[in-house]
Amino acid sequence: MSRQAAGREADAFAQALRRAIEARDLPLGRVQRHVERRGVTVGRSTLSYWQNGLRTPSGVRSFQIVEALEEVLHLPSGELTSLILDPRVTARSADEDFDPFMSILGRLDAVGLTAKFRLRSGFTRVRISDAGALDAIEFDVVARARTDVDRFVAIVGTEVGADAELLSPTIVSGGRITRTAVEAEQLGIEIELDEPLRAGEFVQVRYRIDDANAAPCRSFLKFAPRGGILSGLEIEFHPDLLPVTLEQFERATHHGPDLAIRPLTLGSGQRISLIREVQRRGIHGVRWAFESDA
Repeated sequence: MSRQAAGREADAFAQALRRAIEARDLPLGRVQRHVERRGVTVGRSTLSYWQNGLRTPSGVRSFQIVEALEEVLHLPSGELTSLILDPRVTARSADEDFDPFMSILGRLDAVGLTAKFRLRSGFTRVRISDAGALDAIEFDVVARARTDVDRFVAIVGTEVGADAELLSPTIVSGGRITRTAVEAEQLGIEIELDEPLRAGEFVQVRYRIDDANAAPCRSFLKFAPRGGILSGLEIEFHPDLLPVTLEQFERATHHGPDLAIRPLTLGSGQRISLIREVQRRGIHGVRWAFESDA
């Protein structure tokens, strides 16, 4: 699907939802409560993204929310659901060849976009809550344009079994979020840069992801697309729940065996801070355990 066609599809749903909400004269908070009374939960920010065309519902759970919205807004069955993909019909996630990462890039018309940048450095700050869940992540990326380009794409994953619809992105600097797409446990973010880049120019983009899943988190992974990248990772733990073990590890692939393991010690401010020049393409990360895990 072309970017223009995907945009028209998102706009059609957003406009229909917005008109229906305006016709009922309901604030989003009341719409949210009415939906939740029908047995499905949805964030007010998600409803706002949907009606403004910044995110399009995807996945079984989102489809159920849209079905509930038709009831809440007194719409005929299919008025809204016909404007989005029904995952129960396509069953894409059951396809062994299905790649959520490539699916997101396709839906954002960004399959070739990542090749237009050469990542030079990436710093990630992670905050873990007092319940041992991933609370928020902030990314600071510096990249060099290989060719003229005016947008950037980022893909963020959440914990296994968690809902990527509950990830809320915010731009700190460098551009503005124009669209998002969700597939499986990953959120794709399209960012229109503040200024178009010419080949050879640098850009710094900072964005934040707030995670409302409250899913248990015991590790954090970073992917390096090539060697020679300066990579930083800081993880802050809540003072009421500190890890009893910490270790750094490396892998060639996401599900591959550990190639190197190194124990870590918690530093000041209940943080660990790692800065390294990545030697090769692959995965590196940190995992931990709390006393309650034993």
